[in-house]
Parts: sequence; C-alpha cells; structure tokens
Amino acid sequence: MAVQSDTVDEFLKNLEIRVLGVDLASRHWAENGTAVLGFRGMCWTSCAVDVLRWPGGVPNAQALAEVILSYCIRHDIRAVALDGPLGWRDPNATAGSRPGVGRVAEYAVRAQGKTGNYGVCYPRTQRRWVELCVAVFAHLLRHPQCALVNSDSPMSLEAGQFAVLETFPTMTWRTCGMKPLPSRRATTSEVQREALRGLARTFAMPPDLLPVDCTHDEVQAIVAALAGVAVQGGPARPVFHGVPAFHCIGSSAVPRHLVEGYILAAAPYNLQQ
Repeated sequence: MAVQSDTVDEFLKNLEIRVLGVDLASRHWAENGTAVLGFRGMCWTSCAVDVLRWPGGVPNAQALAEVILSYCIRHDIRAVALDGPLGWRDPNATAGSRPGVGRVAEYAVRAQGKTGNYGVCYPRTQRRWVELCVAVFAHLLRHPQCALVNSDSPMSLEAGQFAVLETFPTMTWRTCGMKPLPSRRATTSEVQREALRGLARTFAMPPDLLPVDCTHDEVQAIVAALAGVAVQGGPARPVFHGVPAFHCIGSSAVPRHLVEGYILAAAPYNLQQ
C-alpha cells in the first residue's frame, strides 16, 4: 500500500535532527569543545555539551577524526561543523591578485589566522593547530559517510551520510549583531551567561535549552553547531563566505591537498539579509 505524501511529511517533521559542533584544539584533548543541537522542523528540541570521549595522549588528527566519525554514526548525526580551517590557499592566487594573504573565506570573515600556500600560515605560531584542523577534515572526507558542504545550494545526502563543514563562531556572533565571546581568559562567568541568554533570544530557543554551566570551548561549539543546523534546514539560516573547495594537484615536494572552501556562519531567519 502506498504511503500518503502528507503522512511522510508529518513523519519527517517530527523526526529530530541532530548536529555536532566541534571547537578544535591542538594542545590538550580537554580544550576540544563539543556540543550537539537537536531540532524538529523549525523547533529546537535539545542541546548537550561535552558529548565526545577523547583518548589519552596528545591530540592528533586521525584520533580526532575517528572519534568524531564513530560518534556521528552511532548517534545518527546529520552534520558536523568544525571550527578550524579545512584547506590551504589556492597556490595560483598570486600576491596582489586579490586581498589578503590567506583564503578568500578567511578574508571575508576577518579570521585572525590565515592559511597561505601549503604548509604556510599566518601567524606562524598557529601552524600546529592549522595543520591539525586541515588533517582532521582530510581524514573525515576520506570516508564515504562524509559529504563536504561545497555549494550554497541545498544538499542531498545519501542514507547514512552526514554533512561536514567549516565554521567560524566569531562570524556567527557578528552576523547576529552580537558581541563575539572574548578569549577564554577574558570571559567571566557573567559574560558567558549573558552570551548564552543572548544566543537563546536571537535564535528563539526555549529559555532552558542551553546549559548554563558550559565551558568557554563548549559555548563556541554550540555556536559552531548552529551553522550545521542551518545547512540542514533547521531554525537557522546559513551564511556562506568564500568559494568552493577543490583539490590542488600535488608534486614531488607538495602532496595533493584541498584548497579554499567555504566558511559558514548562521543567522536567525528574522534577521534581514
């Protein structure tokens, strides 16, 4: 017997979609903030933080990717939004041909760190973090379950797949007209609580949805997850910055690698475009 289309639509509307946000860190596992946001249709349903269990030792890209991938498969996560660069600058973009020293997206969002040609970053002190983030994306995108958000058109995921995207929480704060969360050291408990209250008001979340005892990294992970919610058609609108990613053919000195790529922010639907 055929299923009525309105029955299918009602089922989909009542199905909770969950999105994972990760604030990537390279020094200590505990500094990798994680959060999952859930929604049904245009209604928020859940928020959880500190959801991943990391291994011991020093963070490395393969272990990070494996933990993220395993969690997404077990918990039917539909999108993963990572706060960290997915690739390098297009090597054919010569100096002076466009503004900035990094990727198009990084210039657009005014990112503090910039990725130059393969192996180069600005400032140089961020190289370890940049290389880790790029490698996490590379490990994830080798798996058939992972699909890079590489177009501003709606994605069509196959069964079992989830979207993978780069985000920059600071740009989401700015896009919403809110003051970005200060650095970990400069963020007091009251500043953080007010930021969470403002986030809930801006995105029309239930007042008790966001946990008040988050760490700084978990708050940023919540904001990262908003971009994933947006690309999944939830109660947030995606804002694309940059140009699509593509692979740069390698050489004997430089391996094949991903360059450019979008950085996504999120905005509430009631905010004028």
